[in-house]
Amino acid sequence: MASTQRPGPVSFSSSSMLDGAGSAPPIVDRVVSSGGSPLDPHVRSGMETRFGHTFGDVRIHADARAAESATAVGALAYTFGRHVVFNTGQYNPRSRAGNHLLAHELAHVVQQSSGVPAHVQRFCSPAAMCPSATGAPVVGSAQDFGDVETAREAGPRARRLRMTPDRARASGHAGRALQLERFLEAQSPGRLANIQGVFIDWDLSPGTGALTTDCAGWIATSLPAGSPTPTGMAGAAKPCVFVHGEFNQQAFRFNTTADATIGGMSREDWRIMALQRLTHEVQHVVYDAAAHPVPAGVTSAGCTPANFRGELSELNAILSEFPSIHDAVPAAAPATDPAVIRLNDWFDFKVLTSGENISSIMTAIGCSCHCPEVTALVRQNLNFIASGWPAARTAALRAGIVSRGVANWPA
Repeated sequence: MASTQRPGPVSFSSSSMLDGAGSAPPIVDRVVSSGGSPLDPHVRSGMETRFGHTFGDVRIHADARAAESATAVGALAYTFGRHVVFNTGQYNPRSRAGNHLLAHELAHVVQQSSGVPAHVQRFCSPAAMCPSATGAPVVGSAQDFGDVETAREAGPRARRLRMTPDRARASGHAGRALQLERFLEAQSPGRLANIQGVFIDWDLSPGTGALTTDCAGWIATSLPAGSPTPTGMAGAAKPCVFVHGEFNQQAFRFNTTADATIGGMSREDWRIMALQRLTHEVQHVVYDAAAHPVPAGVTSAGCTPANFRGELSELNAILSEFPSIHDAVPAAAPATDPAVIRLNDWFDFKVLTSGENISSIMTAIGCSCHCPEVTALVRQNLNFIASGWPAARTAALRAGIVSRGVANWPA
């Protein structure tokens, strides 16, 4: 029988996944007293590994009354102690957005189980930039980018699900991107072994260069019911990387011709862009599979690698791009050298202006962490990718980031 003890404030996730706290209306008590259902064993196992926390007593509520209560508090989902309550259609952990929403709510379960109020004290970042004030994720954070891109893809994915299985795959959708696999193995031997493979997804948003996700989850949300398992995905034990079909076509030209221009850019610019993009996606897998303990000196509730797993994974993936672009700059190259221009463009884009950028990721982390804690988390993240880098490369990375106004980057 479910406990009727009131564990504390309610944590809500609005359409923009807003964190907040408030008194529970009566309908919330009625919903959580109904019992709910345990997490699916497979989902629970993955989340327990992700958070380092046991979710055996978590109860999921996703029926009509749960939806009514979520609507009453203006939320996609909310957390009340060990109870996670979803609005209509929001409990879908097999989808990227649904998994993200569930993880967000389970983070609040962890907080509340430790006696931490659901609202988050603001620390390093200005309160006006944080979700509780803006009503939206930090612009340029991994969460913000994921929300935007998922919304952009909703229409095309829904249309494909209405197709017959044969028609859905007639254009090569779900096919193996063999040319990109060949390219990656030639440019960075051994990296391909970290993933199940590279596959084509014609419904990726134009703003998403590539996507790394669970293969089975992608099949469930991107192919019509009854579709055969795509070649290369059967029994997948590793994540799949998905790309636009045009990207694989460009790789074919790179692999089979000596064309000076590919995809509207110079051959060398395309090579570095493609290597960065694929390295970025594979690094998500490498980072996510590793353990990341709480660094020394990080003590604030809600300020751990698990709390910011998505943001820190994205930061690590961005940093993994740096060697390919930095090391392509000739020694003593002048500012007008194309390789120097390319490097500076990378800094401008990745630090400040891209859909997911370093500055915004650090701002998002700073909404729940003191400034020294932000530095500690970033240092741990940097060491994970750069422990074997030459000192000159690490120094160049820091100089480029700090010169663009990013505070709290580790020395």
